[in-house]
Amino acid sequence: MNDEKRGSIDSADWPGDSQSAIVFDLDDTLIDTSRVFYSIRERFIELLQKLSFSRDAVLQTFDRIDENNIKRFGYISERMLVSMRETYEELTLGTGASFSAAALRAISRSQSGAQYIVPRPMPWSRSLLRWCSRKYTLALVTRGSEALQNAKIERLGIRHFFKVIRIVSRKDVKTFLDTLAMLKCDPHLCTSVGDSVLHDIVPAIDAGMKAIHVRYPMPFVHWQHDSASDLSLEEDFYRTARDLREVKQLLISAEMAPALQPAQAALPGQIVLPACKL
Repeated sequence: MNDEKRGSIDSADWPGDSQSAIVFDLDDTLIDTSRVFYSIRERFIELLQKLSFSRDAVLQTFDRIDENNIKRFGYISERMLVSMRETYEELTLGTGASFSAAALRAISRSQSGAQYIVPRPMPWSRSLLRWCSRKYTLALVTRGSEALQNAKIERLGIRHFFKVIRIVSRKDVKTFLDTLAMLKCDPHLCTSVGDSVLHDIVPAIDAGMKAIHVRYPMPFVHWQHDSASDLSLEEDFYRTARDLREVKQLLISAEMAPALQPAQAALPGQIVLPACKL
């Protein structure tokens, strides 16, 4: 992608519109979820390295298995334990090594200790939500289990900021259009804010929305199932923010103000970009 195009800082607030809405993502946008799961994955890799498996072999096998398990189970925290156990089984069977009950117990402990941890908020998340809630109608759309996602929302004390909260198994164009229909908002007046190009940016743009991609602060953390390397998406159609403080700057900036033209209808598997740029 090209260099980021960020809005300039304006001292005057961008006037809110009663029909304007922002659809926020939760994990790795408002809360730092990947830091928890990255730590679990690293402990698992270190454990299997002690059993003489190479780091590359463990990482590649785990990422492939976990990507498949997301399709089977969705974004539930328990999935990671299944992926770790299946990775251990595949690598062990492939080398003819003996299975270890101690290794299985260690794998279970590495996951269970953090399985239901509520991640800490991202810097400036609450202040951004307070500011946005005075100017826009807010929605939260997040993938995962009902119980855990609701527990995160309650623990963080952010439920009151949102008019609509949806916990979904996937995010696509229909997800965003349905959410905006609940809010009774025109897509061209609305913005999606999230960390995933694949799940938060592309479908929102295809729905006719603006979008702000919030970069995750640990660039070395990579999840195969969230990869968007095969997508061709010019940054002219969205903005990139280094953190949530910069999201506010982009919303204030007049550069984000022009509405998008209606997007063409997308065919299955096709990415359709709006007719004009931000």
